[in-house]
Amino acid sequence: MSELLGVNVLLEGPSGTGKTTSLKTLLKVPDLEVFALFLEPRFDVLSKDFLDKIHWRYIPQATASWSTLIGTAKQVNLMTNEAMQKTKGIDQGKCQQFIQVLEQMANFRDSEGREWGDVTTWGTDRVLIIDGLTGINKMARSLGTGMKPILTQPDWGVAMQTVLQLVDTLTQSTKCHFILIAHVEREVDEVGGGVKIMTSTLGRKLAPQLPINFGDVILSCRNGSEFYWDTANGQADLKPGNLPISGKLPQDFSALFEGWKKKGGVIRKAS
Repeated sequence: MSELLGVNVLLEGPSGTGKTTSLKTLLKVPDLEVFALFLEPRFDVLSKDFLDKIHWRYIPQATASWSTLIGTAKQVNLMTNEAMQKTKGIDQGKCQQFIQVLEQMANFRDSEGREWGDVTTWGTDRVLIIDGLTGINKMARSLGTGMKPILTQPDWGVAMQTVLQLVDTLTQSTKCHFILIAHVEREVDEVGGGVKIMTSTLGRKLAPQLPINFGDVILSCRNGSEFYWDTANGQADLKPGNLPISGKLPQDFSALFEGWKKKGGVIRKAS
């Protein structure tokens, strides 16, 4: 390969640790065009000034109507878990947001209606952000089951595979830079034993698979009013691909891109 592909970054951490806010530092990277797909409602922590300088779109998750919630509550009240598992999906026609995400990747359309093409054709002059994985998880879960209150094991398996296929395509078939923002939770490490900080997703089997295709896996942290990144925490599966190994780094994407450039990375349009 004559030149480096873009960086693949999994930025994960608890709520309120600055994950979304740190995206502002991408504007410090010269000649980089920023594209963001927001799947969770709290992207309003970003200023209008920042949003006006990037290309973005928000796809909200499906929510249950009052009539659906009432009907579901009656099922919970009257039916056994086994009987509820056998019911078909509820309001599946309203739960096609995951399909919208795929369509957005096939042809990115921003909030102004401008179309930017297939993300797999972009060069390293563009960065694609998906904020965040929690939204993807919910959309994949409801895609096949709608608002169904209880899922079977096959239901979970289909949803997990749906998430994995999307992440695999975004990390393996793109040349542009890709940043995925995710929450974390503590899970039992089935390989090494003990409890580890893992990516929050659908099931313990999927969580260890997601970081594999990312060159940088960073833990976002906050201690009081201090925000920082961690690439050295032994309780999490982290990768300091383009950053130093440190328990306390500034939340600054420009430093990550400088590390990429030192390895030979070049900001370049797709040929």
